[in-house]
Amino acid sequence: MISEKSDSCTENRKEGNIKIILDEQRCRGCNSCMLACSFHHHGTFSKEASSIQISWDYVSGKIIWRINPNCDLCEKESECLCIKYCPYEALSVEPTGSSLFCVDSK
Repeated sequence: MISEKSDSCTENRKEGNIKIILDEQRCRGCNSCMLACSFHHHGTFSKEASSIQISWDYVSGKIIWRINPNCDLCEKESECLCIKYCPYEALSVEPTGSSLFCVDSK
């Protein structure tokens, strides 16, 4: 399942024609995506160095997931690392048909 989605990422990210989708029902806030992202950018596992930021809204019980503008969709990797290393398969990619990168929740 992840490899199919990653293939889509590889094909479309050169033009920025993908969006990353968070499935809030699957996400557990484990921070694996944040750590994979920081390792991609800085060679170190640091939540602060990640392009992805995860937090909890304790009132609603929902996970808040943001991507900073320095996200390069893992352009030098064979696939998007946040998606590859999510143990809950909560992240996926979808072609957008536009040049905008965005994040949606299912």
